[in-house]
Amino acid sequence: MNRRSSPATHNPQPTGGFTLIELLVVIAVIAILVAIVVPCLQGARRRAGAVACQARLRQWGFAFRMYLDENQGRWFSSRPSGHSVELSGRWIRGTQPFWSSTAKGYHSQPHMKGVVSEYSIFMCPMTGMDKEFPFNTWSYTLEYPTKFIAVSFGFNAWLYSDQGSLLDRVHGGSSLGTSDDVRDAANIPVLGDGFTGYVVHNEGPPWREGDFTVGAALGGGSSKPVITHWNSHCINRHNGGINMLFMDWSVRKVGLKELWTLKWHRDFDTAGPWTQAGGVKPDAWPPWMRRFKDY
Repeated sequence: MNRRSSPATHNPQPTGGFTLIELLVVIAVIAILVAIVVPCLQGARRRAGAVACQARLRQWGFAFRMYLDENQGRWFSSRPSGHSVELSGRWIRGTQPFWSSTAKGYHSQPHMKGVVSEYSIFMCPMTGMDKEFPFNTWSYTLEYPTKFIAVSFGFNAWLYSDQGSLLDRVHGGSSLGTSDDVRDAANIPVLGDGFTGYVVHNEGPPWREGDFTVGAALGGGSSKPVITHWNSHCINRHNGGINMLFMDWSVRKVGLKELWTLKWHRDFDTAGPWTQAGGVKPDAWPPWMRRFKDY
C-alpha cells in the first residue's frame, strides 16, 4: 500500500529587520554620541583657531622688529590729515615689505566676494568671516579701487607719534634702541584682536557686544550708556578674551577685563576705575561681560 507523503511543513525565515524599540535605541545612542562629539569638535576648533591667531601675531612681532631695526627704533609717524582709515592703516603700509609675499585668498563676506583680497597674516581664524558683518573686522584700501585687505587685528594707536619714538609717547624717553630699553615691555600692547584705536582708562566697555557706539558707565544697570573707545578691542573673540602681541614680542591671551590693567600709554592708569584695584563693582560691567574673570 502506497503511503501518501505529507505536505512539507512551512518554516518562516527571519526577515532581518529592526523592531521599533531597536530603532529607537539606535537613534538614542546616535543622539548621545553627537551630543558628546560635537562640543569636543567645537572646542578643538576654537583651540586651533586661537593657536593660529597667536602664530600670526608672532609673525607680526618679527615684522615690527624688522621695521624698528631699519628705522632706528622709531615707530610709524602719526596720521598726517586726521583721516581715521589712514590712521588705522599706517602700520599696514609701513610694514608692507614684510608681509606682501604672504599667502592670500578672497574675502568671504557675501557682499565683498571677489573684491577684497585677504592676506592670511591679517586675519584671526575666529573672526566669524562667514557672517555678513563680523565683529571688529575692517577692510584697508591698498590699491583703489581693486585691491583691499581684510583685517581683524588692531594696532595700539598710542604708539603713533610725530616724533616716531615709542619712549617719547609711552615713557618720556628720547630714543629707542631695542625692546629691552622699554620699561614694563611685557605689559605694553602693540597689536591685538580688534580695531586700531586710542583707549582711555576711565572709559567703560561696550554696553552690548559688538556695539561700536556706546559703552558702560560706572554704577551698573542704572547708569546710561556713554561713548567709549573700548569697542576697538573689547570683543569676546577667544572665550572671554583676545590675543595680543606685546612690546617684548611675547603673545598671550588677555582677559577682556584685564585690558584696563595694561600700559597702553605713558599716562594710562593701570589701577583705574575699571579695575579691582580701582574699586570697580561687579554690576558696573555690562551683562555680557559679568561672567568673565575680574582683574
